[in-house]
Parts: sequence; C-alpha cells; structure tokens
Amino acid sequence: MAYKEERICLSCKEKFLAPRRKKSDGSYRRSIYCCRICRTNYEKENGKGFYMTNICCANCGDEFRAVYKNTAGEIRKYCSQKCYGVAKRDMVKGENNPRWVGGVVPEVEKRIRTKEWKILSAEIRTRDDNFCQRCGMGGFSFPVHHIVPHRISEDNSPDNLVTLCSECHGWADTHLEESLTFFNPEIG
Repeated sequence: MAYKEERICLSCKEKFLAPRRKKSDGSYRRSIYCCRICRTNYEKENGKGFYMTNICCANCGDEFRAVYKNTAGEIRKYCSQKCYGVAKRDMVKGENNPRWVGGVVPEVEKRIRTKEWKILSAEIRTRDDNFCQRCGMGGFSFPVHHIVPHRISEDNSPDNLVTLCSECHGWADTHLEESLTFFNPEIG
C-alpha cells in the first residue's frame, strides 16, 4: 500500500505526490492541492473558504491583513479592538445615542455631579461604614439614598440620607411607604 499517490493539483494543474492522511472516522483522504497557496488561490477564485486580504482600517486608516470569508461576505473593518472601541464610541455620541434627549441634562444628574453632593455622600458612606443599612452588605462604594425622596422634600440633611446597596436602593425607590417606615419607624 502506497503512502503517497501521484495526483494533479486542482488549482495549478501540476503533478504532485499526495500523502495519505487519516480522517477522524478512520478513513483516509488525499490532498487535492499541491500547496496552501494553490488552495487559497483556488478558493478565492471559486468563492469558497477563507483567505487573507489587505484592508484599510475604518478608524485610523492603517492597512492591515485580515481573514476574509467569501461566502459570508463580511470583512473586518478595524485593525484592533482599540480602533473599534473609538469608532463605536463616536457612533453613539450626542444625537446618535439612543438615549439622547436633545442635550438636556436631567436635574438629578446635575445635582449628583456637584462637588457639594460628592462631599456629602462621602460623609454619609463614612458614617454608615459603607454598609447597606437595609441588608448589611458591605465592602463596596454604595449609592446614597434619600429616605424621603429629593423630588418631594429637597432635603439633603444627613438625617434624610442613608447608604444602600443597588438592590435595596431599587427596593426603596419602588416601595416608598415601606421604606419610609423601615428607615423612620416613628413615621409609620
């Protein structure tokens, strides 16, 4: 039994010795191309498989090599993850962002960005040892919650502020009456 068989390359039509290769099912197969270059050229010409091509990055303009699959018709547009991130960020800026509201910053956003709020919220977290005052979870920088909502009382006094984890903060926002009685038993 011969381990190599003389064959004709499907791409360049030259004769070559094809080695016998064992497939996973136990049967044998023989090469139909004399080399990888012939295989790439044949698949490129006949719309099969993958091949390498030069592409210009859509973000920085640098040329790079990428794998192209003819059948899918998709090709990489960016030379790196960094270029993709920059382009993606620019795609969703301003009016292109799905959460765009005409350049208006909500009042809550304006309030929590102030230096005074950052100092006050840090003091409250320190007072509460950075532990959630409802479930007791700790070790993270939790948000500070208004017991009586700011939209109702506009009260930023330390007595109206408490440190809550994200889950308990969501609970307190959706269960106003229960949270009021939980944090101020004399109110309930």
